[in-house]
Amino acid sequence: MNVAILSNTYWPFTGGVPVSVDTLANELMALGHRVIIITFTDAEGRNDPDYVHRISFVGLPGLISQGLKISCRNQWLWNLFWLMDTLLVGRFAVSARKQIEDIIEKESIDIIHVNQPFGLGTQALRLARENGIPCVYTFHTQYEHYLKGILVENPLISFIISHHSYRFADRSDHVVAPSEAIKELLMKHGVTSPINVIPTGVRLPTNTNGQVVRKLLGISDRTRVLITVSRLSAAKNVDKIIQAFSLIHNESPNTHLIVVGDGRQRRSLEKKVSSLGLSEAVTFTGSIPRDELWDYYSASDIFLFASRYESQGIVLTEAMASGLPVISFDIRAARETLKDTGSYLVKTVDEMADSALELLRNKDLMSEISSRSIQRAREYDPQILAQSVLNIYESLTKYPVGIPYFQHTPLQSWEA
Repeated sequence: MNVAILSNTYWPFTGGVPVSVDTLANELMALGHRVIIITFTDAEGRNDPDYVHRISFVGLPGLISQGLKISCRNQWLWNLFWLMDTLLVGRFAVSARKQIEDIIEKESIDIIHVNQPFGLGTQALRLARENGIPCVYTFHTQYEHYLKGILVENPLISFIISHHSYRFADRSDHVVAPSEAIKELLMKHGVTSPINVIPTGVRLPTNTNGQVVRKLLGISDRTRVLITVSRLSAAKNVDKIIQAFSLIHNESPNTHLIVVGDGRQRRSLEKKVSSLGLSEAVTFTGSIPRDELWDYYSASDIFLFASRYESQGIVLTEAMASGLPVISFDIRAARETLKDTGSYLVKTVDEMADSALELLRNKDLMSEISSRSIQRAREYDPQILAQSVLNIYESLTKYPVGIPYFQHTPLQSWEA
């Protein structure tokens, strides 16, 4: 089967969507299928594998000069692009249409799988309808929450964009939800397309070397390390983790916090660390290459997570796979992911600090949670989950599709 996976964001942008796209693509290829990833060009250029196709987004006549490109590194432009693309029903990405169409035709694509309801996703769904190709949509993001503190905090704009994402799901042939919480949310918003819950898979790490990271960061073997891996944006609440660590460090000075990730809030978070007198006890690493990230988990003792809105929280699964006890704010996605591990779900900064101190004082408890976390992570075997996605693809190819984009009723194509 020839599969086209389209994503507005891909490496070097760091986040859950590129991880999900890459994981699925690699597992499908391991199962013997051909995968083409279609994404926007990167401003700095990359040496991509042959299956990655980067297409240009041409400047807007009269508004942006012909030479200016929007790439996945231009975060502010990306957010403006998402907003305008939604308001104008995908017209801003129309220049990508011909490039996508050429790839789909050349590669004899059987299935189109999109990861955002904007930009490439809008054009891909239209092309799928016109060419009779089934279209699957993975609903990664609750945009009504994601937009807060990123571009605008306007309730009307948030409503327009989130409404569009649910409407897009309802026009897709099949929807993949990364958690039961997201499936329930989609159904609550009236999505009638078939929905399957399939989280992003994570392989258990092998041959990790946490000592290399500790040596690189100047952290002694006797120091207990807490870690968080996150985009540094308002939605991720990393400032709450820093507050909690301040309380932890006051009670247990032989502790260190590693903050892996980058984003618009990094400077303000670094200032907060400095104002709390924690500069020597907190390390901001910036973005870490994916193949090195497991060593950072391995160098750590406890994983902290404070995001209030997640569709899944891939880093939670990665932490479990690394055998780390997790202390997370109590959100539905974390409850699902951490089920049966014994990890902590907390509601406040004080509870996060108290839980960490309890773990640091109880090695047997840490060991027990570590074992249960690894066992739970085995349920996220990426090849099994990729086979679940493949089952959807194979089912869709048995039914006629091609209903015009604005007349599409998903159940018709599913049940025909």
